[in-house]
Amino acid sequence: MELHPGYAAKGHHLISTTFMRAAFDRNQRREVQSNAHEILKQLDSLEEVSLVGTGMSGAMMLGVIADKCSCSCTLIRKVKGVSHSELAVEGETDFQRYIIVDDIIDSGATVERIQEEIRGVNPSATLEGILLYNECEDRFEDYEHRFDCWVRSI
Repeated sequence: MELHPGYAAKGHHLISTTFMRAAFDRNQRREVQSNAHEILKQLDSLEEVSLVGTGMSGAMMLGVIADKCSCSCTLIRKVKGVSHSELAVEGETDFQRYIIVDDIIDSGATVERIQEEIRGVNPSATLEGILLYNECEDRFEDYEHRFDCWVRSI
């Protein structure tokens, strides 16, 4: 557990793990929201696009970004037995394209699981891109080739 120094100076304390900081830190959340908006507004259209994420930080970030960009959002729940929901997928499922919003890409297993769950509820939807909201190793070309989509850090 770590106290974020920017909050300690103001008399507030932010307690979070590193990967959750973007979700809890107001300034980082606003920055992520703004950066995502700048990237997404360059797309031809956001109609028929859903932002898709997973986990607690994903759920928090999806709403923030979706509101700013006027997109729908879809949450892929964690593996059964670890989630509070009986549903594997919650939210909008009637979209043509989707953009995954996640903290980082490491092995790619989360992206693969999200793709599998989306295929189960909307087989015709295509993955357009991946937005990453935490600092991560810059191997974007590898992932763009592997998942046949663009990858951007926000």
